[in-house]
Amino acid sequence: MRPRCNYIWFFLITLFYLTGFPEPGCGYVLQGSHLLDLMTVKTGKAERIQVMQSLLIYDDNPLGDPIVIKETVRYLFPDSFRSDTETAAAKRIHVVSGNTAVTVIDGRITDELDSDLDRYKDIMLYRSRISLGERLRSLGIDITITSLGRFQEKIAYVLGAQYPDASAPQLWIDRETFRPIRWLIRHSTLPDVSKRLELRYYNWQRIQGVWYPLRVEFYEGEQLVREIRVEQVKINPPFAEGLFDLSYIRAMYQPAPAAAPESTDSEGIGDIQKTIDEFRKIFE
Repeated sequence: MRPRCNYIWFFLITLFYLTGFPEPGCGYVLQGSHLLDLMTVKTGKAERIQVMQSLLIYDDNPLGDPIVIKETVRYLFPDSFRSDTETAAAKRIHVVSGNTAVTVIDGRITDELDSDLDRYKDIMLYRSRISLGERLRSLGIDITITSLGRFQEKIAYVLGAQYPDASAPQLWIDRETFRPIRWLIRHSTLPDVSKRLELRYYNWQRIQGVWYPLRVEFYEGEQLVREIRVEQVKINPPFAEGLFDLSYIRAMYQPAPAAAPESTDSEGIGDIQKTIDEFRKIFE
């Protein structure tokens, strides 16, 4: 009888491993640097990318119609980005070059900061393990910490936290494709989960050897506040000179008049609401 018992135990153990672990956090987990290397390599290489998209701004009523704005974004690798939005009411330009950013609204420079809502583009802009790792570390993600988690029926690597901890900044990378699916941005001075900004990346498509997400959703807590829907992606199109030249842009536009200080959270969530309100005001 003992050989038969051993056979049964061997069958049960084999079945257990074939059907997966009961908890997503179990099993072998890749190191952060290896994850970033796989992610950036599998995203593909390009010198330039131009994207035509619609930017949807939602109000407090999730059933209401959003504000819809047409936007053109351009990537000039390795570290430059530009967003142009224009309607009959106003024009907005946001340019990032290296660690510096400039925003121009209706011909006036309003600030020189990259807000949390602008950070969605970072995982597409920084296309090497070293540059992306440095960027994520600067935004509070500890890339030495990795675990496995489950999100919307997908198993993913969690970079920056031990699953299911949602208190730390973290980037989720699909275990099968090594493409980002979720980014939690939160600040140590804002422990309330309702104040967390969460980015979700959907419908990654391969265009001329380069992968790009065709939909990005922005959540403040559980509320959808913003959405990007991509209509067209061009790989390596020609760009006019000066599009990313911050010195040229500062020379072309004057600073906006100083405004009275507002009472907002100093660590980012006030900036999020400010950016949303700014779009509503100038494009409604």
